[in-house]
Amino acid sequence: MPISENEDRWLVSLTSGDRALFLARLAHQLTVAGRESYQPGTHDLAKPQLLRMLNEVQHRVTAWLRSELIAPGTPEFVAALVPIVLQQSNKEVSELARWAWSYARDALEESNVMGFGD
Repeated sequence: MPISENEDRWLVSLTSGDRALFLARLAHQLTVAGRESYQPGTHDLAKPQLLRMLNEVQHRVTAWLRSELIAPGTPEFVAALVPIVLQQSNKEVSELARWAWSYARDALEESNVMGFGD
């Protein structure tokens, strides 16, 4: 699924439960994206700066998830996460964050079609 300009509206439109599930999936996919920083076949990092930048995005996502689980945010608060994830200045971080977002959104929409969502 391509990233649209309306991701903020989509995120706000979700139920609190679906939003929390999406954020958890997004956080998980960001850890998968972080593997792009590894040196293949070793325990070393080939791109430590990439991992650091992705970790900062994930930190924000998990903070939003925590907030969502405590008390659902206002539409403005919820929408504020979108540019933090999708408008990264580093091209590689941006591509990986957009991949993680798309994957998490597709997984949520598929689970809802199958009747597993809120």
